[in-house]
Amino acid sequence: EELSGVETLRNDFISNVSHEIKTPLAVIKNYAAMLKRSDITEEERIEYAGIIEQSSARLSNLITNILKLNKLENQQIFP
Repeated sequence: EELSGVETLRNDFISNVSHEIKTPLAVIKNYAAMLKRSDITEEERIEYAGIIEQSSARLSNLITNILKLNKLENQQIFP
């Protein structure tokens, strides 16, 4: 029963992390594509680049937190 609960938590975690990774990646992809357009203003280019930077930072922070969580989990398993 406990293993089933752990497996459910693990599946939920993976699902949530997948969503949290896909969202900034989609933003980065879409705004990068918009930057390629020739009909946008310099102001829009700066705005889009800022959004890409923010999404990249969000993604980087998420990955850092996942690695920290993994390290903590390993420390609990192997004290």
